[in-house]
Formats: sequence, C-alpha cells, structure tokens
Amino acid sequence: MEIIIDVSKHNGNIDFKAVKKDGVTGVICQLGFGCDYESQDDYTFLTNVRNAYKAGLKVGAYIYSYAQTTQEAVSEAYHAIRQIERCEGKITGPVWYDLEETHLGRYAKDVLKEFTNIMNAHGYEVGIYAGLYYYNTYLNGVTAYPLWLASYGGDDGTVWDEYKPNKGEAIWQYTDKGRVNGIHGDVDMNICYEWGDDMTADEVKKICNDMIYKYNRLQTDELMAMVDRKIDTVVQ
Repeated sequence: MEIIIDVSKHNGNIDFKAVKKDGVTGVICQLGFGCDYESQDDYTFLTNVRNAYKAGLKVGAYIYSYAQTTQEAVSEAYHAIRQIERCEGKITGPVWYDLEETHLGRYAKDVLKEFTNIMNAHGYEVGIYAGLYYYNTYLNGVTAYPLWLASYGGDDGTVWDEYKPNKGEAIWQYTDKGRVNGIHGDVDMNICYEWGDDMTADEVKKICNDMIYKYNRLQTDELMAMVDRKIDTVVQ
C-alpha cells in the first residue's frame, strides 16, 4: 500500500523532489482531454513526467474523456498514444481512462470498449478511473479492468475508511483536498494497492536483449560441443 497523487496543469509548477520526500511514491499525470487535438493536450504533461521520473517516482498517465461516440473514443485513444510515445518509456502501469461526465454516462461502456481495443492493439493496458457513483451507475458489472475509484467521505484531506469503495480497486482516491510538500494548494490523494507493471519500456527491452543474448550464447555453446564430438569421432 502506497500513497500516490494525480496531477494536471491545474496544480501548477511542481517540485517533485519535495513531493517524494513527503512520502509520495508515485504520480499519475493528465496527458490531456478529449479527442486528438494538440490544443487539448495538458501542456504540463511532459514536464511533469520527466521531473517526476527524475525525482525517482513511479509515473503513470490518464486522459479525461468526453467521448459519446466510438469514433471519438478512437480519437481519444490516439491522443493518449501520441502523448505517451513522447515519454521515452517513463510511463508504467495502465493508461487510465477518466470517465466521469454523468451526462455522457449512457455511452460509457461503448466508448470504453472502443478505446480499449485501440490501446490494446498498440500494446497498452487500460484502467478505469471513475467516481464510485459513476461506476455503480454506468459501469456496474465491468470487471475486466484495473479500477481507480474516487470516494471521498468528508473530503477534508484525510482518509475516511468507511468510504473505501471495496470493488477490488487497485487505487482509491480518497480526497481532492490533500496537501503535499512541493505543490501549492490542494491535490488529489490516493491509496495505491497495486500499481501494475513497474518496469519501464527501456527496462523491458534490456531484459529481452539479455534473454536473447543468453539464448544465442547457449545455442553457440551447444553447437561447439556438437562440433567437438564430431571431431573426436573422426579422429578416433
């Protein structure tokens, strides 16, 4: 169990070294909202990702959805992919799809499915972010995703244990009025029970390269041993 935060342009300039010293272990950064237009990028996303990663924090990403058609969900997926691919493998864990516009709730399952299809096809896992009411109302029965659920209780910056969603969530956002060193003003606070894949793309690549090297070396050793046996047979 860890304490993580989620941030966007609304949190201003962040001192992530101070954030980490205050006990936070990870941050999920908003990459933007809606369809794939640069005007809808969160202009702090890349800076937040790089500085949080440099400070030694785990770094994730989320996109705020306004989709009400499958075409818009596809565009949102490509928005997420475009932004994440600029992060040079620093993003780990699922890409979180932020669904909370209640007037669009009736489209939630359809747009989630289409968003997921595109993201999965490009090698990304999808997680769901939603308020508990939204999840119960529009996504009830959707269980094949990591869940990041908001349920605040008194929303006074502290944890109200009786308001824990208990839906098998990987992350519980327990307040939007938290305070952390390195950030001016309120910030969303979360208890993280399971981050997901902690390895960056570069770390995965290194492991794969090491495995390939060891496999090739093993094959070479076996081939040389076979040659030695053939030579011994001929000499004898």
